[in-house]
Amino acid sequence: MSTYRGFSTVGRLVRFRLTDFELAKQDFINHLHIRQGEKLMNAEFGTTIWNLLFENMSESMRTEIVTELRRIANFDPRLQIQNIDVVEFEQGIQVAMDLLYSGALAPVSLRLEFETESQTVTEI
Repeated sequence: MSTYRGFSTVGRLVRFRLTDFELAKQDFINHLHIRQGEKLMNAEFGTTIWNLLFENMSESMRTEIVTELRRIANFDPRLQIQNIDVVEFEQGIQVAMDLLYSGALAPVSLRLEFETESQTVTEI
């Protein structure tokens, strides 16, 4: 029996229902699509990662991205980030992380791609 139930139409033509970890993961990705300051009546919601994509990749920028991802994960009590690796590629950045879902015994790997041209986050 699932604890959390919801739905998402992102990237789906059928089977819109999501439960538990899949729902929490989609909520996390949705949060990453919103720039900080874009949400009406909640200027603190969203991410600043989009502002960092055009900067030169350095260790301090990697640290900022990791800090930002942890901040966003802290919005959701169902998720805990254990490891994060940030790498630059031609069209943006790729992030590999291990997410621990509340109640799960082992973390699940999640790989995301932030593309500068399309301004999208995709799971890879």
